[in-house]
Amino acid sequence: MNETDTLIRLILSTLLGGLVGMERQIHHKPAGL
Repeated sequence: MNETDTLIRLILSTLLGGLVGMERQIHHKPAGL
């Protein structure tokens, strides 16, 4: 795995985490870990 793969994975995980957080916020649920 090179730097590009790492960067892509980091960006994807950030976007997915953001989507989950937004969905939780809309439904007024705590975004626990």
